[in-house]
Amino acid sequence: MESALTEAAGQEMIGKLKEGTWRRAADAQRWLKEEHKVEVALRTVYKYLGKMRGAAEGPAPIPRKKRRGSGRDVQKRIGRKATGSGHREWSNRADLGG
Repeated sequence: MESALTEAAGQEMIGKLKEGTWRRAADAQRWLKEEHKVEVALRTVYKYLGKMRGAAEGPAPIPRKKRRGSGRDVQKRIGRKATGSGHREWSNRADLGG
């Protein structure tokens, strides 16, 4: 199904989102109707706003578990097998809580 929103209206809508022009989806719906002659249901406006939020905010942050140098990733990279150097070996032993 083709979108009723034109490319120009979409770009302008992203700009308005960045500015924080609307407080409610109904405000955005009214703006679309008055400025661009696009009549859509409120649920469609929510769909547009949801899709455009990412464009207005920029890329999503990287989840903590995916960041380089976090948790188990570090354990894997350094290969903790330091026997004889005073360090305990990584294991699933109950006394280590694993």
